Amino acid sequence: MAKKTKAQEKRERFAAMLVGAQMLEAAVRDAARVEGVPLPPGNVLAPEFREALSGGMSSAAHMASKRGRKPVVVSAPRTCGLQGCGRERRSKGYCPAHYQKLRLLERTGRRPATWVDEPTPGTVEDVVLPRGRAASKALAEAKAGKVKKGARA
Repeated sequence: MAKKTKAQEKRERFAAMLVGAQMLEAAVRDAARVEGVPLPPGNVLAPEFREALSGGMSSAAHMASKRGRKPVVVSAPRTCGLQGCGRERRSKGYCPAHYQKLRLLERTGRRPATWVDEPTPGTVEDVVLPRGRAASKALAEAKAGKVKKGARA
């Protein structure tokens, strides 16, 4: 027989306490029905009492203590910071495509001041990067400007 881990033991204790709380609640409902006392719909036991029975862990806290990704609390719109982009934001407030563009702009020293970390959705103006020969020229100018700034200091 395999030895149980602490997490397995904890889950079993929690399940047993929860079943105990449900049985107690059912007994209270039965007694109230026999006595003719009206009860409100929903849980009969106070949340504090249920929590005490479950060892200080509510079912939400128990679920949060599990391994894996934490549940996301959505409080604000989670869309990309760029105007006109409706994709879900991931890193630094941008969708994956615009985050890669941000990394490119940072790496080449061309990050605009408007491209801040964690912008509110739809507030950052997009930057159109040159392509082809113009791109290599712009990149060379950016590198030369970076060297000149370093030489002055």
